[in-house]
Amino acid sequence: MPETKLKITKADIILAVLFAAVAVAVAVWAAGYFGGNADSVVVTVRGEIIGVYDLSENREIAVLDGSNVIEIKNGAVFMKSADCKNQHCVRHAPIKLGNEQIVCLPNKVLVEITDNGESEIDTVAN
Repeated sequence: MPETKLKITKADIILAVLFAAVAVAVAVWAAGYFGGNADSVVVTVRGEIIGVYDLSENREIAVLDGSNVIEIKNGAVFMKSADCKNQHCVRHAPIKLGNEQIVCLPNKVLVEITDNGESEIDTVAN
């Protein structure tokens, strides 16, 4: 069987450059969206804010009579324990950047990091 050589055309190069540009644009956008100067942790239970905590202050927060325990430690926050079945929220990696979230869906607990308003992105419009 004869060996076939593949030729790279101008269209292939243009397409590769276009894909690379899109990848860089998405990375820059994600860094701006998730890279805000985080300073607060907002804890919401069943749609109601139950507390706003300083991200720089180490502490444990028990919600729903201890059903969920949230820990703020060294500038990051994580779900230390939860009585839900699937434990997705407990296995979630600690969050520390603006606009990141941990959700315990069965118990309707939302842990969200907010920034101090110095983020590059103010709002997104459609």
